[in-house]
Amino acid sequence: MQELKNFLKDLVYTPTVSGYEKMSADNIIDMCSTFSGGIFTESYITNTGSVVMVKKCGKENAKKLCFDAHIDTIGFAVSEVCGDGYLRLLPLGGIDSNILPSSEVLILGKKRIRGIFSSIPPHLSRSDKLPEAGELLVDTGLTDENLREIVSVGTPAMLYPHFKELLENRISSVSLDDKICVAAAVLAVKNIGESLENTDIYCYFSSGEERGGNGSHHIYEEISPDALIVLDVNFAKEKGSMEGEYGLLSEGAMMSFSSQTSIKFTRFILECAKDEKIQLVNEMTWTGTNADVSARVGLGIPTAVVSIPIKYMHSSVETADMNDVISCANILTKTAASYDKNPVCLPVYFKGGANDELK
Repeated sequence: MQELKNFLKDLVYTPTVSGYEKMSADNIIDMCSTFSGGIFTESYITNTGSVVMVKKCGKENAKKLCFDAHIDTIGFAVSEVCGDGYLRLLPLGGIDSNILPSSEVLILGKKRIRGIFSSIPPHLSRSDKLPEAGELLVDTGLTDENLREIVSVGTPAMLYPHFKELLENRISSVSLDDKICVAAAVLAVKNIGESLENTDIYCYFSSGEERGGNGSHHIYEEISPDALIVLDVNFAKEKGSMEGEYGLLSEGAMMSFSSQTSIKFTRFILECAKDEKIQLVNEMTWTGTNADVSARVGLGIPTAVVSIPIKYMHSSVETADMNDVISCANILTKTAASYDKNPVCLPVYFKGGANDELK
């Protein structure tokens, strides 16, 4: 458990702000390779900044089972150097401006510097309305001369990472969305080891999910998997949560039933992992994950969604239970172990023209 926590901590401290994933893609590969014990046989970085790591079984034309977890995280880009050591940042991905005043930020310039989103004391404020994220100023404490040597317009930034271990194997950190699923996918491949004879496992650590699923548009061209399991975080119960829209921490990973996913493949996974604690969630019209895109690229990819519940999504204190990470990894491991014996997801090809039979 502690080794897994340390791996996840390394992942969330590695900046992969959406749109700037390539700046740390090599580091992601190195960390995943080290934690897995060198089990991956191939790895590379795509033109869009996604990381692909492959464990091949050694059999020619083996089936391809793919795990997709996005490496990009919410963050910011410098939009203005304002003078007096202040910066203005624009958000990349969905960030609630209510959480920003007085929050720490890490600016990823020529060297890393810390800043604080400025706030006006309530007894001095002339308005009850909070400013938008792009209206807030970040105080770096530096002189203009020093600041301009380090930072320019377009420099990325992220909420400052503080990885905290809580009681009962719970953790709190920025960027658990979706580094926690990267950790689960690599743990699954590590557990699978050399046991598969007829299935290649692809980990597609995709870019751009927080800004429209850009990386998932290219999974068909990059891999053409026979089946895809999209891994992402989902909402855990908080104060004010509406019934049916959340899971519970420590009750296992969640599986989605949706018009965006393959019901046949979803049921297959549930059968493979029937001994695991699994929470079911209905997401009828869309899942809010890469599955909404990747299931329909190319000729279509049979897709299922497995998620890990977290609290306080898109904040600096996202909170999760490590037992749910292990639950997610176990589901993937058991699905991979049975995938070649139960080929429920076969590619569909046109035999000929548009009016010919499908086979």
